[in-house]
Amino acid sequence: MAGWVEFVGWTTSSVEGSGVRTLFRDLGDDHRFVSMGAWRDLAAIERWRSMPGWSDGIGKLRELFVRFEPTTLELVADADGRCG
Repeated sequence: MAGWVEFVGWTTSSVEGSGVRTLFRDLGDDHRFVSMGAWRDLAAIERWRSMPGWSDGIGKLRELFVRFEPTTLELVADADGRCG
């Protein structure tokens, strides 16, 4: 997953508010991956997605995967009872 690592490295070094990134592989489907990362706020995500490097990076990722769906999720609750 060198392409993912490269894109994550660019994101971390280029976008203030970018947090730790993690890539998961589905043990039931070797072809399914989920990439997750925390952000300081929605504005940081919007800045990231408006940067020229974002389109280039996403294009490279699309070449690696059969299906790629960027998604923005909101924390609703966690196991400690904290709510988003």
